[in-house]
Amino acid sequence: MMITVNELTTNLKQPLQIEILTGEEWYGGDIFAGSQYPLTKGSSYKLDLFHLETYNQVAPAFVSSKGRVLTSQTPFSLTVSGDRLSVVTQDHVKLVAGNDGLKGSQQWLAQHTFELGSLPP
Repeated sequence: MMITVNELTTNLKQPLQIEILTGEEWYGGDIFAGSQYPLTKGSSYKLDLFHLETYNQVAPAFVSSKGRVLTSQTPFSLTVSGDRLSVVTQDHVKLVAGNDGLKGSQQWLAQHTFELGSLPP
C-alpha cells in the first residue's frame, strides 16, 4: 500500500474542499465534541481552532476510517457540511492517504507528529 502526503494551502477566501468518501468516518480535533463523532457524509460540524471558546483539549488533527489523516502544525477552522470537509488555515495542512484504516491513520499521525524525547537516566 502506498502512502501519499500532500501539503495543501488555503486562505480565508478559498477554503480547501476535501470530499468525504463513501463509508468514511472522521474523528479528532476536539475531545469535548466526541458525542458528535464520527463525522460522515451528511454531518454538520464546525471547529474553529483560531478562536477557541472551550477549555477542552483540541488539536489540528483528524483521522479517518479510510486511512486518511488531516493535520497541521498550526490552527485551522474545519466545517463539515454535505459530503465535504472545508478547511481554512493561515499556513498549510497535510492530507495523507493510503494508510490501513483508522488504526493505520492513527499510527501515521503518532509517528509523524509527536516526537518522543529521551527518558531521564
